Amino acid sequence: MGIHEQETVPLSLSGGSLGLTVREIKAPRQLGSVRLLREIGKGGMGVVWLGHDDMLGRDVAVKFLLGAAATEDDPQFATFLEGARAAARLKCAGMTAVFHADVVDGAPYIVMEYVDGPTISRVVSKSGPLSVPAAIAVMSSVCGTTSELHDAGIIHRDIKPSNIMLDTDCRVFLTDFGIAISRPAGEAVAEDVGLAGTPGYMAPEAFEGACGPRTDAYSLGITFYEMLVGAAPFEGEFVDVREMHRTRDLPLGKLRERHVDEAIIEIIQRATHKDPKFRYKSARHLLEAIERAPLPRQTRMRAESELRAAALKCRAGGGGGADASSATLSGRSLYDHLSTLAAKKREDTPRPASTPEPSDTPTPDWSRPVAVDAGAPRTPEAAPVPSVRGFVCSKCGAQFSSSTASAAPCPSCGVVVVGPGEAPPPQEDKDDGPLRPFTVAMIGLVVFVILAIFVVVIMFLGPGK
Repeated sequence: MGIHEQETVPLSLSGGSLGLTVREIKAPRQLGSVRLLREIGKGGMGVVWLGHDDMLGRDVAVKFLLGAAATEDDPQFATFLEGARAAARLKCAGMTAVFHADVVDGAPYIVMEYVDGPTISRVVSKSGPLSVPAAIAVMSSVCGTTSELHDAGIIHRDIKPSNIMLDTDCRVFLTDFGIAISRPAGEAVAEDVGLAGTPGYMAPEAFEGACGPRTDAYSLGITFYEMLVGAAPFEGEFVDVREMHRTRDLPLGKLRERHVDEAIIEIIQRATHKDPKFRYKSARHLLEAIERAPLPRQTRMRAESELRAAALKCRAGGGGGADASSATLSGRSLYDHLSTLAAKKREDTPRPASTPEPSDTPTPDWSRPVAVDAGAPRTPEAAPVPSVRGFVCSKCGAQFSSSTASAAPCPSCGVVVVGPGEAPPPQEDKDDGPLRPFTVAMIGLVVFVILAIFVVVIMFLGPGK
């Protein structure tokens, strides 16, 4: 059956978000060994479908670049091929592999590794903004992957939460290299490479066709912000968003409302600076700043577990956005929220020394006792008082009762506590007990030596001499 006789699927965008001319095409359901199954996403310049490679028996992601025409005159197509080839050569654990690239109905497409899991955009929309530990876990992985791209001379140009995915093991993947561009690794910025990307995450100079490691760093900063707040800082029509990226500062107050660490806010602020000269030079510099940030140790320790919890909540169809819980609104995890409440309760509640054991006897009269060293032997000087007596240890403050003696050892620290009106028992030097046998032995030895000397003297000075 010829290509025109095959079942086809319509591919289109409802108007390019970059103001570029896009068109509707009809692609065959079967692209070689890849069978198109269903649409799974749309970007600023193309549409992504889930496909299945019948030959190799695996699912794949297929992105169609609808804003480019497969002709030598279209710089978008040349850029597409250049980026696809560069990405196909690079092997990195944190990026989806590129398997194949081709053209259908005049539109280029790229076949990539499919990650079975949600995007970070979906996790945020389902579970609410990420906690600082979870966001750091994502950023550390994505910055590491982007660093490898930059070292290889590849600029991604479309880093955003919907292009970051989590697999079933909660590993982070950077995907969609449909508009990536390859440039010499030492080249700081490329001019006039064409307008490409998603407006909400593009650096100011990217709207003029420039790109480089610093433009990716800007996109990473916007992504970091969105993960912590729950929404991109600038939204609206293309012209409005472009102007906001150029002239308006990020609303950092929303980060402070969620109690995000100031060190993280400073990192986001520098990564999204309007002037690229004051931005991080590359994703590697951004990663190093995150790793050096003075954050509580427990924040980094809980990074992976909190990201996993957010992903599980998303897969289970979890809560609805930023109002899911007060802990989410505060920008901290539930653990942080409960710890804060517990600490506040401890501060507001008087601190009893200990809780008396339950007893059926009348409540004792808590008066002022005298503490005595528990190590000293003591003979009771008075008969036990039949009534209940209350004791408060002056050493540790523990409260306890006794009905059998006028003095009793503290159950917490062992100090003997004397009841009210009782005189402290006579104390002996607690060190004398252990030394007494040694002292007696020494005295006996001295006496023996003296007697021996005396006998020797008598023998030499006796009458026989």
